[in-house]
Amino acid sequence: MKKPLAWTRNITVEQLREGYSKNAIPVGRSGRLSEVADFVCYLLSERASYITGVTTNIAGGKTRG
Repeated sequence: MKKPLAWTRNITVEQLREGYSKNAIPVGRSGRLSEVADFVCYLLSERASYITGVTTNIAGGKTRG
């Protein structure tokens, strides 16, 4: 049976997650639920009424390019 990556490195899952966020996500942290909710609220608002047919990633720059 394979051991979880955190166990093989003798760290907690939270430490592993933090390290991943700092190295793999350009803004250096995982996104917060409130940030996604804010964006959804914006899309549902009148201010976004002219936005159509677009795909948007909320990924802290991870999908840049």
